Amino acid sequence: MLSIWTWTRNHRQHHKYTDTDADPHNADRGFFYSHIGWILYPKHPECKAKHRTIDVRDVMADPVARFQFRHYLKLVALIGFVLPTALPVLLWGESWLYAFALCIGFRHCLSTHNICLINSAAHLYGTKPYNRKLMPSENLFVSYLSLGEGKFFKLKLETQVLLFLTVPPPRLPQLPPLLSHGLLRLGT
Repeated sequence: MLSIWTWTRNHRQHHKYTDTDADPHNADRGFFYSHIGWILYPKHPECKAKHRTIDVRDVMADPVARFQFRHYLKLVALIGFVLPTALPVLLWGESWLYAFALCIGFRHCLSTHNICLINSAAHLYGTKPYNRKLMPSENLFVSYLSLGEGKFFKLKLETQVLLFLTVPPPRLPQLPPLLSHGLLRLGT
């Protein structure tokens, strides 16, 4: 889990220096490194040097981001560990071990790998509609798992918006006169 400030800095650096030694999760270093190795291994010296040059003052100008940055560890403990474990125990009678294993262990592992697929699989496998020389690609599997990363989600969203704008809304059924008269009287 990363603070808004840290995630934004890493994300901006990744897009500014994609697939170079200054990229925090450089896909040229292999699938494992771009998937999760970038969290486990030391950063490349070039990556560390460029990290300090990324401007994120606009993020710290946001009061929500400042609050989250100041109280990050408390929020992670409460929202990431305490509530997901305690609520199933208190509300549904789950055991503490089962609640922790499922709501913390399994959820964290699954969501982390889904998010990391954007850095690894989406850079190594898929179509490259923009520039075949660049590593990033469009990957339907990653778009599905990440709930919308890439053009597939944007295409679906654009289609839904177009349908909404072009298809007339369905006619609402007419209420029986007695019922509609009663509703009108309630409003007066």
